[in-house]
Amino acid sequence: MRLSLGASRGRLVRQLLTEGLLLAAGGGLLGLGLSIVGEQLLVRLVSEEANSITLPLAPDWRILGFTAGVSIASGVLFGLVPAMRGTRRELQDTLKDFSRGAVGGRGRSAEALVAVQIAFSLVLLIGCGLFVRTLINLEHALVGYDRANLILARMDPVTAGYRGDELGRRVLELSHRLAALPRVKSVTFSENGLFSGTESDTEVFPEGFKPNTDDDREARFDQAGPGYFTGVGIPIVLGRDFSEHDAAGAPAVTVINETMAQFYFPNQNPIGRHIRIDDPTKTTLEVVGVARDAQDHDLRAKPVRRFYVSYLQPIDGITTVNFEIRVDGPPGSLYESIRRETQRFDPKLPVQTLKPAQALIDDSIATERIVAQLATLFGGLALLLAAIGLYGVMSYSVARRTGEIGVRMALGASQRSVATMILREILVLVAVGSALGAAAALGLGRFVQTLMFGLAPRDPMTLVLAIAVLVLVAVMSGFLPARRAARIDPIVALRSE
Repeated sequence: MRLSLGASRGRLVRQLLTEGLLLAAGGGLLGLGLSIVGEQLLVRLVSEEANSITLPLAPDWRILGFTAGVSIASGVLFGLVPAMRGTRRELQDTLKDFSRGAVGGRGRSAEALVAVQIAFSLVLLIGCGLFVRTLINLEHALVGYDRANLILARMDPVTAGYRGDELGRRVLELSHRLAALPRVKSVTFSENGLFSGTESDTEVFPEGFKPNTDDDREARFDQAGPGYFTGVGIPIVLGRDFSEHDAAGAPAVTVINETMAQFYFPNQNPIGRHIRIDDPTKTTLEVVGVARDAQDHDLRAKPVRRFYVSYLQPIDGITTVNFEIRVDGPPGSLYESIRRETQRFDPKLPVQTLKPAQALIDDSIATERIVAQLATLFGGLALLLAAIGLYGVMSYSVARRTGEIGVRMALGASQRSVATMILREILVLVAVGSALGAAAALGLGRFVQTLMFGLAPRDPMTLVLAIAVLVLVAVMSGFLPARRAARIDPIVALRSE
């Protein structure tokens, strides 16, 4: 209309471009405000306490310059292209389209952009679902023992001045003192502990075994106290647990896990067999027990060959002790009792950490938890943007098609049929976007395969749930435009036409 009245194309392009830049600038300022408000939210998202980690979240002029440039470029790109298309000089066709209330090419372009936005949202939703389900699988992974009501107390006996055989005797004595505390069911100890971050390995020379490669001799080990497997809750499938008689001067013994037994002694009874160790101490160990495989360092890792030696017969210099304390009920008030009893036993013996086993296991999957939380956050933001875009496009479409809808209703179309028509268009957009997003997610799945646990990156349940959430949000965002279209008065619509 303005072109037909003599307005130049350049003037209209400048006006539309200015409007686009204003919208882009407003969006950039709003995003900047949200980033400032969300600073502490981001810190708390990756840490239980905002002060426990340090992140450089102060405003950076380079980042601000980059985001300002992106906002301006978005305003120019997404303002200039519609402006050039909208000011074409086919005046007669444009006025005819306007008079008929047709959707036109600009509506189709907007719908195409929304479909692409839906596709990206679906990719993020699928990623969110995969990471959240991976976290759930890890949190419920079987570790081979009851992780509940188990306390880990890490202490430093070397700082207290314990050396040699005295170290083992003093640690054993303290374990008896701790076992006498109220609500304590059992106390045992080991050097590396459970999910403590420390690990030991060496080469082993099992009796009668011929290795194919040098890696076949590699095995992990820990030095454990009397009743270790009973106290932690790891079943002994053959033989026996360690006892206080497995001390200095007694025959050197070892308990191996099932993986090690099957690898070195396949189809044999390993009890009574011998394993030679050359490093760190040259000794020969007699197998007295086979324990069930257990996860004690990494929830993701497959069971590895592992053997245990008596803490009272160490093959390596002991530098620390981890008490595994099984209690009756939640640990709660026992922490202070453990610290107080340790100080009574020896004021020079420092308690370095005192945590429930579940907390240590949770700490071992902190990265997975952060990834799942961030994926959920960004998936939710993408879903919100898709809902806003879909609502905007459908509202614009309903506004432009007021005359058409009025004619339909004047010819007998019901409110229900009009609302169904709008919702059908929404579902078509969702279907196209979902198809694109599903294809992209399946193609990108191999890049996150190593991050998954307990499910495949092309998990069909996650795909179905993500699409279901997307359809639900799309229907909710399109409800108001559909309701508005269904309530159009045909007389008013025809009069405006």
